[in-house]
Amino acid sequence: MGTPAAFPSGIVVIGVLSLSNQPCIDLENSLDVFGSPTLVSPVLEFGSSYYTEEMGAGLYRQWIAMKPQLITDLAELKMASQSIESRYTYNGSRQFNIDPGILYPHNFILLTTKNYTHRIPIRDGIYAELELQFTHKQWNALPWTYPDYVSHEFITFLTQLKCHFT
Repeated sequence: MGTPAAFPSGIVVIGVLSLSNQPCIDLENSLDVFGSPTLVSPVLEFGSSYYTEEMGAGLYRQWIAMKPQLITDLAELKMASQSIESRYTYNGSRQFNIDPGILYPHNFILLTTKNYTHRIPIRDGIYAELELQFTHKQWNALPWTYPDYVSHEFITFLTQLKCHFT
């Protein structure tokens, strides 16, 4: 029989979508709730039209990583992101889409409010989704992994963060 042990520390990674070409700067103070920043990705153009109707065309994507920390409640991360999004909602449209995830040495987990067959209920309508696995010395996608999470830029970003675990 296994014995429960403390969870390892992880790195909170916040994905931000916005019409602004400096999304994390515009949200900087609001993102403090997730911890102390350690690495910010370059700003990229977001190639999908999924959010165009709600947020407009020409979105930008950026990720910000926090210092490693013990996360005991994954659902709380998503609830915090929704609270920030609601503060930046005008006329029913979000100005920012904020997706928190957590990086461990062997995987990257994304948090969502959307249920689907491969998502694990955490609590209060929040689900966890294994987005990437680190096996055979590389990041590997799963059939449902979002395209921007397998982009060269994001994989490079995660690889830079892995040094915080050694």
